[in-house]
Amino acid sequence: MIRSTKRDYLLSIRPLYAEKIVDGLKTVELRRRFSSDASGATILIYSTSPTCAIIGSASVREVLRLELNILWERHGAAACIDRKAFDAYFDGLDRGYAIILENARPFDPQVAAADLREQFGFVAPQSFMYLRQEHYPLLNYERV
Repeated sequence: MIRSTKRDYLLSIRPLYAEKIVDGLKTVELRRRFSSDASGATILIYSTSPTCAIIGSASVREVLRLELNILWERHGAAACIDRKAFDAYFDGLDRGYAIILENARPFDPQVAAADLREQFGFVAPQSFMYLRQEHYPLLNYERV
């Protein structure tokens, strides 16, 4: 069963980037806002429209809040993003978050948003949400 001493998260991520995470190609997720105290947490990767499903999970090795030029230099390549998209995403900010991921793995089968909605009244978050205790059994069914 997925358990952590930290709060665990569900992150909404565009399908292109979500797939790269579960494939192990993208090891850094960039965020405008996030908790600096998430090291050791599990994240569930919710792939937004048109996929609309939790497609996998990863562990958070560490979270760094950095000035944007340092964030780009150190983590731009691992985030699988080009400079133009990076600048557009962080427009208006001086700092951003790098969520360093490890142990990414796909779920088979994926957990469809319709199933989440039916079981929990789930509505996908714009950015991220903390997992509630009642979410854990659903996340473990794919391991049985």
